[in-house]
Amino acid sequence: MTDNTTFLALPEDIHIRILIELDVYSVVHCAMTCKELCEIVRGSITLEYRIQLYLDGLVDVGASAAGTQNILGDLLSYRQAWFAQEWPGYIEKIVRSSQYRSHIKFKFGGGALFITDGRHLEIVTLPTSSTDDGCVIQHELSTGGVSDFCIDSAQDVIAILENTVQMEDLSNLEGYFRDICIHIRTISTNLDHPLASKGKLWFVDECYDLREITISNPKLEIWDDILMLWTCHYIPRLLIWDWKTGNLLEDFTFDVAQSSLKPRYRHDFGLLGSSDFAFLTRPTGCGSIELYRLGKYSNDGPTTLLATLNFPPLSRNSALKSLDLDVDSTPVRQTPHGSFIVNNEEGIYVFRVCYEFQTKGTRVQYFSMTMYVHQRAFMKYCTYERDVEDLSLDVPWDR
Repeated sequence: MTDNTTFLALPEDIHIRILIELDVYSVVHCAMTCKELCEIVRGSITLEYRIQLYLDGLVDVGASAAGTQNILGDLLSYRQAWFAQEWPGYIEKIVRSSQYRSHIKFKFGGGALFITDGRHLEIVTLPTSSTDDGCVIQHELSTGGVSDFCIDSAQDVIAILENTVQMEDLSNLEGYFRDICIHIRTISTNLDHPLASKGKLWFVDECYDLREITISNPKLEIWDDILMLWTCHYIPRLLIWDWKTGNLLEDFTFDVAQSSLKPRYRHDFGLLGSSDFAFLTRPTGCGSIELYRLGKYSNDGPTTLLATLNFPPLSRNSALKSLDLDVDSTPVRQTPHGSFIVNNEEGIYVFRVCYEFQTKGTRVQYFSMTMYVHQRAFMKYCTYERDVEDLSLDVPWDR
């Protein structure tokens, strides 16, 4: 008998005991090798449950008292509801209308919808398995306005970038300098966060027009103890804090030649974790995604470029018009009485790309697409063991 037939000759319960000890990737590979192993895997509720969790990017947390068969049934029912959009019921929440509709900003995370018009913060929590109904929490904001905000509901923290500034005219310099504040507060009580040694993080920004009293298109993101602010106002800039200690870890201004970040034009920014982040660049060429490791986590010292992922080359009559990146930077944490949660290592990043095409004459056409990219497409470059001489990877678009 061959090795394969010898293994298949073992009792089925032995097969299952062996397969349970494997990771889900190996279980799927075993099931694909032959019909007999595929039937064994399909016949085991435990193995089937693990595979179905993997397909949805979930992990079991073992908090439910229900049996595996019941939890598997719930998982398949939830998936069918998502696919068919057939929900057993819904609850309607009335959200406060605002006269400042053009200034409304919202975030979704941790089972709640966060809405602000710059003067109020409204938190609409959703029903869960342990609560029959959600609730609406309203806070009055004393910040004078909100340029952007980010949340981590697991740590009960919200960071608010204030859009009112204190302007100082320094006549001996070319521009104007303004003090800008980021408030670190609790979501539940709207008070200074107890884990933050400083309730307000101040930084100085330079502008060249007194009419520009706010930062245009800021992007504020948080992950664990890391808080990052990306601005593209006059001069692109990235600021990185440890919000718990209040220390400013990095301040990159991209027109400075000695910056450890490559001095290219950057179009958007995304925080990929507590140690890694990405830039979308849109130079005169085809564009690229740059992956960086934060200095405090890098063995190389300063913030380091790990890899450059290049976009496809373009024809002479086309150009990359815009790039956008959406990353859910809120790490998922276990909730009470839950059976499974989203795996932090199975995230999906959303890219929106717009190309411009020059047709006959002066006519211009635009082509836009949305791409959903798995997190591991980036993480394999972030965890790549590099030689000392090979400081970064340059990855062609078709690799």
